[in-house]
Amino acid sequence: MRKHRLLAAAVTMLCLAACSGTDGKPATGTDPKPASWPQPVGGRLTPQMCDLLTPDDFAASGVTALNWEDRKASESPEPSSLSCHALGGHWLSLALQPDPESAHLSYQQNLADHRRRVKNSQLQENGVPDADESWFDVSDIDGHDLWVRRGALLVGLNIGFLHDDQDFDARKAAATLVSTLLQRIPEVGKNATGKPHELVLRADSKDVKTARVQYTDPITGEVKEEDVSLPWEYRAKFPWFGSRGVRIVFSVYNLTPKLPPPAVTCSTVVDGAQVATRTSTLTGADCAHNHKDGA
Repeated sequence: MRKHRLLAAAVTMLCLAACSGTDGKPATGTDPKPASWPQPVGGRLTPQMCDLLTPDDFAASGVTALNWEDRKASESPEPSSLSCHALGGHWLSLALQPDPESAHLSYQQNLADHRRRVKNSQLQENGVPDADESWFDVSDIDGHDLWVRRGALLVGLNIGFLHDDQDFDARKAAATLVSTLLQRIPEVGKNATGKPHELVLRADSKDVKTARVQYTDPITGEVKEEDVSLPWEYRAKFPWFGSRGVRIVFSVYNLTPKLPPPAVTCSTVVDGAQVATRTSTLTGADCAHNHKDGA
């Protein structure tokens, strides 16, 4: 892994010294500012919006960066998202949820996932004045991550491994860069076009009074509860995941040994529509559901 990183860094440094032209061009300090910054088109983020942060912006924060080479905008209905990558490990991500509450839920899910993955965490929260909420930490792979939410807009910036051995303030640089980006799209994320999904899980039985339930909270992850009283109900809201979707895991288990085996019932409801239901006399009933937006 170390050898791979050193080789990648060497290739990047050679390119920084020799690359020319538009793609892969290092900052010169003379890049002309556009007459206007790219904005969403039809309410959707576009590949052109990668240029909201330029190599000169990085240089002004003490970070060497090349132009964005890989640009990918989502095609799924919701949320609209954009990914930008530059040689050297820098990543820029934008996502536009239908409303601020959905964006907050997505932000919380992202933070919970980060906490599960990163063992040497140095987490700092709410360090970006222009954001409603933000967190900064070391990445689980290389470099540093900053995630912010403003209204319905989510922005993520990863400053890659290229500067691991250099003396610069990654937190300050990332906060400055994301603040600059937010100032260039002041209206994005202010309007609500929808609301979060609503999830209801139910368990019941005519034969037993208690059971064990196991389910996946869309934000915090796997949950197990022993000896819950029946009937049982759980409610939660979750953000939009687009076409990649989210798997909702839900099972109810009978813990009472009887003959004949007692029946237990489960049901999964999303946005008022029942998407899974099952009654079983075996060890338990499974009501898992693969939810995809727009499906």
